[in-house]
Amino acid sequence: MRGSPIFRLAVAAFFLVLAGIPIWHLTRPVVASAAVPDAAPDDGTREVVLKLSSVPTAQSLTVLLLGKPISLGGDGVIRLPREATDLVVKGQWADAEGECAVRVLARQDSLDLLDATLWGQGEIEDVVTIPVP
Repeated sequence: MRGSPIFRLAVAAFFLVLAGIPIWHLTRPVVASAAVPDAAPDDGTREVVLKLSSVPTAQSLTVLLLGKPISLGGDGVIRLPREATDLVVKGQWADAEGECAVRVLARQDSLDLLDATLWGQGEIEDVVTIPVP
């Protein structure tokens, strides 16, 4: 026999431990870290970017939520409830001849929620539903 039996036992134990390290890494329990919630309180609303365009240029475009007009402002950001929301879109043209159109585009977090075109002659009043993403 070559070598000491104690030395051979130590070498065999070393290789067994070395082979067991990857198995231990695969089978050990891992504690998942909890995601940090946003600091903003949840008020039950969501921000949606609403853009309206008309052809020909409309004399007036109005968007109503629950019968009240919504101010779109310069960037078009409005706050809507988290559930699907119905908006009434009204457009009027003073001296339009033929077909008139209003395009309604709604986005939330760079995701298109709605892209609709409403058609009419002289005036348009229609309901569009902004879905939940």
